[in-house]
Amino acid sequence: MPRPRGPARLHQRKDDGAWVIVDGGKQQRTGYGRGQHAEAQRALADYLAQQRPARHGPAAASEVTVGELLSDYLDERGPAVADPGRLCDAVSALSPFWAELTVDKVTRRVCRDYVKWRTTTPREIVDKAGRTRTWPPAAASTARRELGALQSALNWAHADQVLAHPVKVTLPEKPPPRNRWLTRKEAAALLRAASPHLRRFILIALYTGRRRDAILRLRWTEAVDAGSVDLANGVIHFEGAQERRTKKRRGSARTPRQLQAHLQRWRAADGEAATHVIEWNGKPISSIKRAWREARERAGLGPEVTPHTLKHTAVTWAFQRGISLEDAADYFGTTAATLEGVYRQHSPDHQQRAVAIMERRAG
Repeated sequence: MPRPRGPARLHQRKDDGAWVIVDGGKQQRTGYGRGQHAEAQRALADYLAQQRPARHGPAAASEVTVGELLSDYLDERGPAVADPGRLCDAVSALSPFWAELTVDKVTRRVCRDYVKWRTTTPREIVDKAGRTRTWPPAAASTARRELGALQSALNWAHADQVLAHPVKVTLPEKPPPRNRWLTRKEAAALLRAASPHLRRFILIALYTGRRRDAILRLRWTEAVDAGSVDLANGVIHFEGAQERRTKKRRGSARTPRQLQAHLQRWRAADGEAATHVIEWNGKPISSIKRAWREARERAGLGPEVTPHTLKHTAVTWAFQRGISLEDAADYFGTTAATLEGVYRQHSPDHQQRAVAIMERRAG
């Protein structure tokens, strides 16, 4: 009895490293080579989408590959999500492992296998210049976030009647919140080691406690699709009027006098032609990875110090100075529950009333 024909799959040629789609007895080039496995996975997903017959109604999980689903989700939902780049990164990371599996393979065991694979396997990425770079294995928290993107795609597929039944992704245990913050000596060392555009980023983050993307998108004049600096009134608006609101609240913050002085000096130095508060060679930037890594290493700080560490630092310093929970939630655009659970321990009056009660003498 002849063996049943398997599904189309990817194969990398040994002679030139090209990725080809093998479907039965024929091969089709994807146009991608070494270091471009994720892109080849997308080509396979597109090929499968063209080959599969039109469906009439929702499909069973065994009839749809994860690669097809992720490709469709990225096309349909990608432009509408709050951070399309983040979604693309997640799909690119998921594809090498999941693309050729059918949705019914999304089980507890396979999800655990993905986390193990993702946290032990280096990843090759081709940058915009065509150079192949090798990134170290991801942290478990990153694998968890990527599986969360897969769950969103599955939820969308069921809601959009692509899948007949909902499918549950098993996420790894949520890691404890990071609470690495800089001492003032460490912050000073980082500022001294930073390039001019990174120094601006660091100062804004330390004074406002906002996240990286919100700061990098800041403009000198009001914009509907990005935050802006209001020098006249001493306020930074971290959201544009028409930007989508997410659970990562940005809000507005009044500028402390020290930061206000920096902003005024920067604006005068940039001139009216500048559009963004943080630019490199006269152009806005979307990434500070390289500048951050180089400054961090020059300052003698470890890899656990990330741009997000600056938010932890700003909030921790504020509580050390005695800020109230209510004022911190309003100023930093962070929920009271997060502040209570992660930062309030640094306040000088933390549990002060409780200790006073425990110290009272009975009777």
